[in-house]
Amino acid sequence: MYKIDGSELYEYQQQLLQPPEDIPIWEKKCLTVEEAAAYSGIGERRLKALLMDKDCSFRIARSDRLLIIREKLEEFIDSSTEL
Repeated sequence: MYKIDGSELYEYQQQLLQPPEDIPIWEKKCLTVEEAAAYSGIGERRLKALLMDKDCSFRIARSDRLLIIREKLEEFIDSSTEL
């Protein structure tokens, strides 16, 4: 049986806690409001107002923040005539 000492376990835990390498915005599934604003050209305040609508199809509500589903945001922008 393989034994793991404390330092190996600690190093492994630290690797798991590190954020993944930077993924380009256009490849991410979910975006923060700041990322979505930079990606879409829509202002952060306008995005936040859109996200407050309960029928918003591109939001994911987490307890600590709102995330935006990139592909659904793109569909919303393509189908909208006015923001």
